[in-house]
Amino acid sequence: MHPSEIRDQLRNFYNSSAQSFSLSRKNYWIEFELIKEYFPVSGKLLDYGCGNGRLARFLSECQSSLQYQGVDISTELIKFAQNDNPGKNFFVLAKENKLPFANNEFEIVCSVAVFHHFNPEMLAGALKEISRVLKKDGILVCLVWRLWNWKYLKYFLVNFFSMKGRWALIPFGDKRLNQKRFCYLWTGMDLKRIFSKTGFKIIKKSTISRLKGNGANYFFVLKNF
Repeated sequence: MHPSEIRDQLRNFYNSSAQSFSLSRKNYWIEFELIKEYFPVSGKLLDYGCGNGRLARFLSECQSSLQYQGVDISTELIKFAQNDNPGKNFFVLAKENKLPFANNEFEIVCSVAVFHHFNPEMLAGALKEISRVLKKDGILVCLVWRLWNWKYLKYFLVNFFSMKGRWALIPFGDKRLNQKRFCYLWTGMDLKRIFSKTGFKIIKKSTISRLKGNGANYFFVLKNF
């Protein structure tokens, strides 16, 4: 799929499923404790792919003094985020590689469960733009779905064997609704290579086990150079 097709597919999916998706993202997420470890004492934080603003709520709950900015491709999810977090700033993105911020504006960027929605071209563009808005030696913390497990791998096999690439449209929620979202089958080595090529130094890499047998997420902490 071309990047423009992927953007349209993701935007339509998250706009049409915003209410059910937001309800599935209301609860506290234990991984936020891992991210919190890398929060600077002060400065600005960008929530890249903020969804319904769950990280913004976490910041308020832990009484962080960081100035929060959230961006997402979905206008409907941004509405939920703004409604739940009055006083916080949220922006709708037209493209993953165009951020409405100045150079060197942020001390830290967090991206939770977003990069697996990008193909290599899109992720490279997004990372270069994140590098632009991050300060020198600023930190990017990201969690990326590790889709190499039987729950998800079956969706990739058709495209893989037909030489269409390592992507699939994966169902969300009630399968009868036929709601699907674009996902790319990243490996840890793929991610390490693309992070290094786009100006980041890997500070930490691990996999975070998920509950209820849903596999694991890749967890990266990166420094901007």
